[in-house]
Amino acid sequence: MARPRPWSPAVVAVMLLALAGCRSAGDPGGNHCLPRVGMTVDQLTACGCLLMKTGSLDTAMSAPEHGGRVQRIIVVNYLCPLGAAGFARVIVRNGVADEVFH
Repeated sequence: MARPRPWSPAVVAVMLLALAGCRSAGDPGGNHCLPRVGMTVDQLTACGCLLMKTGSLDTAMSAPEHGGRVQRIIVVNYLCPLGAAGFARVIVRNGVADEVFH
């Protein structure tokens, strides 16, 4: 008999956010806020956003034509509750929100 496949981390994150009604826009006591470009990871998590763990941490190196220096760039995704509007996906680059998709 085949073993059931475990749920992906992204599915679990969506379910947890859906169950966390206290962080929705409809709840006046929640910590809901709109994610925006320039927010730090600490600000996003204070808004109720959760890291969308994909199983690996992706990094990219800048091109060598930049004076031989090497710069590591870390890119991760966060999922943020928007109350009745659903969720926003936030792309975070080096700890700061770079793009927000409502």
